[in-house]
Amino acid sequence: MKAAVLHEPHQPMEITDVATRSPGPREVLIATAYAGLCHSDLHFIEGLFPHPLPAVLELTGGGVHHAIECLGMNTTAEQAFNMLALGGTATIVGMIPADQKISVDGMQLLRGRTLKGSSMGSNRFRIDMPRLVELYLQGRLHLEEWVSAVITLDQINDGFADMKAGKVVRSVVKFD
Repeated sequence: MKAAVLHEPHQPMEITDVATRSPGPREVLIATAYAGLCHSDLHFIEGLFPHPLPAVLELTGGGVHHAIECLGMNTTAEQAFNMLALGGTATIVGMIPADQKISVDGMQLLRGRTLKGSSMGSNRFRIDMPRLVELYLQGRLHLEEWVSAVITLDQINDGFADMKAGKVVRSVVKFD
């Protein structure tokens, strides 16, 4: 099958054939029709992850109970924490590069504000995925609105360049 392979940071990904093993016991082989480009992937491409808003307070009258950061930037993680109401929780979903720190006012932690991380959305695949598929099929989950561009595998390097330049938020690779 074809795949985009990153050989080293700061270099374009190479589109190449890769071998896959046959499924083992209790495994199935699935065909991937689409895959999304993600800012966390860009962190790997740029070598940032080693591998082996005050206005909201005014609008909400004291802050929000839940803030979710999805961009993977330390500045937006700090903003998510700073917009919390007393006892609120900021959940960091975006993958912040390994060498970047998040700075919060320690006193705010004493006011019951919580900063926590989430790996892969803290989902429970066996429970959440069938439910999300059902919501999509019912027309209640509008995934198309989250996609900025549909590209081919050969366009993957351009897709990451467009994401880095801020031209798109989420691209999806369509496989043939």
